[in-house]
Amino acid sequence: MDNEEAKKYFPPALDRALDILELISTSHTALSMLDISKALGIPYASTFRAVKCLVSRGYLTESHENAEALILGYKIQQLAETFNNVDTLYAFTQPLISELAEQTQQAVQINVLCSDSIMEIKHALPISPIKVIVNSREKMPVNQSASAKILMALMDKDEFEIFFNKAWKKITNATPHSITNKARFKNEIENCKKKGYGLDLEEYALEIGCAAVPIYDFSEKPISAIGLTGFINNYTNEATLKTNLELLRQCAEKISRQLGYQGHIDIHI
Repeated sequence: MDNEEAKKYFPPALDRALDILELISTSHTALSMLDISKALGIPYASTFRAVKCLVSRGYLTESHENAEALILGYKIQQLAETFNNVDTLYAFTQPLISELAEQTQQAVQINVLCSDSIMEIKHALPISPIKVIVNSREKMPVNQSASAKILMALMDKDEFEIFFNKAWKKITNATPHSITNKARFKNEIENCKKKGYGLDLEEYALEIGCAAVPIYDFSEKPISAIGLTGFINNYTNEATLKTNLELLRQCAEKISRQLGYQGHIDIHI
């Protein structure tokens, strides 16, 4: 069922109220009821009832400059803060990452960048769990993380340099494969940008590999990464890596869709 067909089943009053909220959220100025009525082609009486309801519930409020004009109310901010809480934001992902763990027989993590590190916020384990994984909420250095690499690769130049300068102070030499040379690490970031995914080949732990793909939100910004972790042969075998990366990409895109992203996630293997 496409959106146009689905709209036949929408409650008209609710549909109008949402149209009003979306109109005001994209307007650069406060709007009067008459402005709203004309812009949306809604009868003034219907606009009046919908606006009064939204004002009473805190979703709209009167502008300080003009009592007859309307802006978004405190309730929108309240909802946004709840949505931006990472536990709330990714609450829906557990079935998706559990399915991915079963499909790939790899551990699956969702990771976010902190001020100078990368941190796991959610994970799922396969039936035969991987023994070497990061603990939930544990921060780890960026030079040991596929997720950190791809998220850093997608930063703009200025943002990258600010973050890199802080993060580099936290790097450690966990294994002989950990990248501790600045130039080499930056070259690795460039490669991740070209490929669309990050790899960790025994850089966190010997015999362990990881691959990661970005997750985007409605603003088309990468806000986190989803990674697979398992024994290194899954990441050095080209056929296995290709299969698992595609499953990872599909899962990342499903999560991104739930967060309002309308684009496509591309990787180049």
